[in-house]
Amino acid sequence: MTQHPPGELPILLIGSFRQVIDELHEQLRDLGYDDVRPLHGFALQSITEDGVSISEFARRLGVTKQAAARTAASMEALGLVSRRIDPHDARASVITRTSRANDVLAASGRLLGDREAEWRRQLGADRYDTMISCLQELCAEEPFTTVPGWLGRTTRI
Repeated sequence: MTQHPPGELPILLIGSFRQVIDELHEQLRDLGYDDVRPLHGFALQSITEDGVSISEFARRLGVTKQAAARTAASMEALGLVSRRIDPHDARASVITRTSRANDVLAASGRLLGDREAEWRRQLGADRYDTMISCLQELCAEEPFTTVPGWLGRTTRI
């Protein structure tokens, strides 16, 4: 059995993640989505069909309301979201995905599906399925959309 140094797994996981996301965004650029950034993908996936309030958007991304509002404003400028007054609270706004955002998510899904199919071929179906099952078992319960907030956190000693 191969010995792996302590701490290798997180490095391999983050390296694989970075490789896939970088590759995805190169392909999205080739499709004309050169202004879409990795944060936008996480943010768009956290917005339901009915939209979300800025407070909920912040919670889902793991950031402050101010940071969520800035993110929403930048995404609105890119035509990825639209804002409207919350029908239940006139002081709040709700953001919804635009058709452009849905197109970006659909293209991303296709491209990621192609990448996963490549990995399945490379590893073989049994090894690939085992890898997915093991990662699902080990995965924390925190939703993946909190990754942007987690990556932006600072640790105080």
